Amino acid sequence: MIQTNKNKSNKNITLFLIANFITYLGNGIQILGAAYIAFNEVNSIFAIASVFLSYAIPQLFASYFSLGILRRFGVKIICQYSDIARGVFVLCIFIAVLLQKFVIETTLIVTAISSLMDGLYKPASNSFFQKIIKLDQLITDIFSSKLEISTQIAMLISVTIGSFIGHLLGVEIIFLINGLSFFASAILFYFINGKFSRERK
Repeated sequence: MIQTNKNKSNKNITLFLIANFITYLGNGIQILGAAYIAFNEVNSIFAIASVFLSYAIPQLFASYFSLGILRRFGVKIICQYSDIARGVFVLCIFIAVLLQKFVIETTLIVTAISSLMDGLYKPASNSFFQKIIKLDQLITDIFSSKLEISTQIAMLISVTIGSFIGHLLGVEIIFLINGLSFFASAILFYFINGKFSRERK
C-alpha cells in the first residue's frame, strides 16, 4: 500500500511538472506573439507597451480576489479551467489574424483576459503542488526546486520557440499551437488523482 501511494504521488508530481511547464511555455509564447502583432499592426513602441500593460495590470485584480475563488472552487479546478479559458481565447487571436479582422483589439482583449487567468493560476498552481506533495508527506526542497527550475526553463525557451515557429510557419501558427498547448496542459491536470476538493472555512 505504501509503495502504491508513493507511485501515485510520483505520477501526480510528474504530471503536474509537465502541465505547469507547458502552461508557462504557452504564457511566454503568447506574450511574444501578442507584442509582435501589436508592433506589426501599429508600428509603434507604444503598442508593445500596451500589450505588456494589458498583461500586467489585470493580474493585480485577479490576485486580490484569488484566495476566495480558490477556496470556493478548489485549486485543481482553477488550474484546469484557467488553461481551458486561455486556450479558447488564444485561438480567437489565431482566427483574427487569419481573417485579418480586429487583430489589435482582439490581441489586447485576449491578453488582458489571459492576465486575469494567470493571476488565478499562479496561486492555484503553487497551492496545488503543495497539496500533491502533502498527500504522502513528501514535502522536500527538492520537489520545490524542480518546480521552480521547470518554470524558469519554460519562460526562457518560450521566446526561442515562439520566434522559431513564427519565422518558419507564420505568426498565426504561434497562436494555434499556443491555444492547443493550453488544452494539453488542462488535460494533464485532469489526470492528477487525489482529494483536491474546495476548502471550507
